[in-house]
Amino acid sequence: MFREMLEAMEQGVIVWDKTARCAYRNERVFTILELPGDALKIGMARSVYYANAYDAREFGPEQREEIERRVRAGQPFSIDRRLRSGRIVLAATRPLSDGGCVVTFTDVTAERKAAEELAAARKAAEEARQHAKLSLEAERKRQVQTQMLSLLGEWLQSCKSLDEVYMVAVAHLAKLLPGTSGELYIYSNSRDVLDGVCAWGETKALDHMHPDDCWSLRRGRSYAYGRGDVEFVCAHVMEQQRSTDEKGYFCIPIIAHGDTAGLLHVKVERGCIDATAQDGSSLMETRMLAIQSAEQISLAVANVKLRDQLRDQSIRDALTGLYNRRYFLECLRCAMSRAGKHEKPLSVISFDADRFKRFNDNHGHDAGDTVLRSLGELLRKMFDGDEVICRLGGEEFAVLLPDVALETACGRAEDLRAATEAMSIRYGDRNLPRLTLSLGVATFPGGGANPSELLATADAALYRAKAAGRNRVCS
Repeated sequence: MFREMLEAMEQGVIVWDKTARCAYRNERVFTILELPGDALKIGMARSVYYANAYDAREFGPEQREEIERRVRAGQPFSIDRRLRSGRIVLAATRPLSDGGCVVTFTDVTAERKAAEELAAARKAAEEARQHAKLSLEAERKRQVQTQMLSLLGEWLQSCKSLDEVYMVAVAHLAKLLPGTSGELYIYSNSRDVLDGVCAWGETKALDHMHPDDCWSLRRGRSYAYGRGDVEFVCAHVMEQQRSTDEKGYFCIPIIAHGDTAGLLHVKVERGCIDATAQDGSSLMETRMLAIQSAEQISLAVANVKLRDQLRDQSIRDALTGLYNRRYFLECLRCAMSRAGKHEKPLSVISFDADRFKRFNDNHGHDAGDTVLRSLGELLRKMFDGDEVICRLGGEEFAVLLPDVALETACGRAEDLRAATEAMSIRYGDRNLPRLTLSLGVATFPGGGANPSELLATADAALYRAKAAGRNRVCS
């Protein structure tokens, strides 16, 4: 009954006696282990059996040593044996009381395949979950960056001056490009150098840099240092930090309406050049954000400059560069309001060029324009700060002197009269006749309660100077 039970089992069975020889094996063992009929005989030594299995590469030398050690120690154990056909058989060894052992062999190919498939499915699911997580994080980060770029554009469009543009740009770049530092350079009015206007992070902008010192300005496109095998350091970088061992950088031209307005210089840690930036974003992503930021800044700079240019054209006289009548009256109204509130004086000098028509009649209108331009240059040298110089029209001018009493204003007017009379005006290959001025001075509050009255008082003094023989000051 015991033998029939062993022969009826699904598992193969081998019994090894205490001398390590085969005491029993059922017929199922030949089928499971894919053995020929004479491969396992009663009385065969276990070492011979294992040698055959080792030759068939069903297990390696380390497994063989482990099996022998456990059998000698009388320890139960189980191993998987992979047959030549690819099937997997679980060999479970259990010790017997007389020093022998019994080994059962179970075909676990389906179970192992299912386990492998399950493990592969779990791995794929985990990879998919990680990929989805990274994608979600990347999308959230992209949305944050898009929002910050949009916010940067909104703030920049609200700026009324270039100083405000630089302040907003630095604050946003420090957050938009974490782990970086950099500077912003803008072309000077002369277009021969770029001025360092602002910086963020652990750096300081140069006061001035030449356009030829930057490869991006020379080539007309963005330039990245620290990525390729063949690359050259910009001269302005060497001048600023003396070494590029620790950091790579981008140089991005600021271009608006087809005109290069400046340069955005962004420094990135050298160790992040080939991998990722400190905040986990790729170098390319950091570069693209810097380029998009530069585009926003360039538009803001161009808009502010255009706004200033249009405003300047609306408030200045085209010939002399002095303020026009409309702006002068606006400034005079505000100054009188402040003077009345703080009980301080305010003076106005009204004057015109004596016999100016003779310049146009005798020497031509170009000569007359030259005289007016020369007078405008003299006025800008003699008056500055809060003092507003205006060309009212033709050869008529006015100067607003805040916080200046009548006596001091008359002294300033006399200085202007003398300087004008001493001025030599060159036209073509000859000097023009001497220019003289007739000036009238009026002071608030005695000279008038509003701009029209104060100007009328100054004009009345001017007419008295004309009537008294010209080239003099009346108040």
